Amino acid sequence: MKIEDHALNSLPAQQEDKQLIGAIVEVHGPVVITECIWLPALHQALCTCFDHITYVFEVHPHLDE
Repeated sequence: MKIEDHALNSLPAQQEDKQLIGAIVEVHGPVVITECIWLPALHQALCTCFDHITYVFEVHPHLDE
């Protein structure tokens, strides 16, 4: 599944400058592991669409660090 970068204060449908930055690699309950072309900023919204449903994720620091 591909993910896109969005500002948290705008809805994905309203955002025109969305950018493909990576893909979802694993899902562990509420934790989604991604591989990104570049490191997104903390608290940045990442969006993806699956089965015609848009999902929005927020970037948090890695818990193991």
